[in-house]
Amino acid sequence: MNLLDHIDPNQEGTYLVETLSGSQYEITIAEDEKSLVREPVREELTLRKDGRSIKIISMIEVQVGRGAKFLLEPLGSGDSTMRLTTIVKTIRRYPLQ
Repeated sequence: MNLLDHIDPNQEGTYLVETLSGSQYEITIAEDEKSLVREPVREELTLRKDGRSIKIISMIEVQVGRGAKFLLEPLGSGDSTMRLTTIVKTIRRYPLQ
């Protein structure tokens, strides 16, 4: 496990991102796909498709001290979904298995 200050979208691995709200995002970057699974800390903070893998179209920004920004596959109507997080507290990287 490595602690990081940001995620390089070209670096394969599994990343655990914790935000100020306490939510955790498991982000997987593999050769042919990027995805995330969000786990909220409190029920009142749930979002669509929490606990399920969601395809990442683009990782706009994931950096400690800033809110993360992801462009995701559509979660409703439209071509895509923009997901913004509260401030990122920690990023941990694990090798792909």
